[in-house]
Amino acid sequence: MINHVTIRQAAERLGVSTKTVRNRIARKELPAFWEDKGEGMSSWQIPLSALEIAATSPIAEEPTLPPRPDQNHLPTPLEAITEVATTIQLKQVFRDAIKEEVAPIQNELAQLRSELDSQFKRQDERIRAAMQPPPPAKKTLWARLFG
Repeated sequence: MINHVTIRQAAERLGVSTKTVRNRIARKELPAFWEDKGEGMSSWQIPLSALEIAATSPIAEEPTLPPRPDQNHLPTPLEAITEVATTIQLKQVFRDAIKEEVAPIQNELAQLRSELDSQFKRQDERIRAAMQPPPPAKKTLWARLFG
């Protein structure tokens, strides 16, 4: 007689999903061991005795998400308008908050930009001055007299 079952067999016997059985094994609520058969044939094995105990105790299913409101009923026009108005108000609040946070940064960027522009202008002036030919040298008195 076989003393162990696989996860799929345990899920069928308990009437739950295989994910629930795996989660119970992970949380140590259901004893199991890994049977290594090699070549991709390995699997979790659950003792039948533990399965019988689990069958008599309530199994906590995995938590499910609450149903979405649109699955239960269609919103009334007033609810829809209120939801849209609330969304618009939230967007405006976020925009205002972002503007307040961004304004000082934009001012600092503008100031840095103007400082860089003035530095570039000074650098351009220096480059232009360096590229102009030197003024002609004045002749010395001897060169003017005898040259």
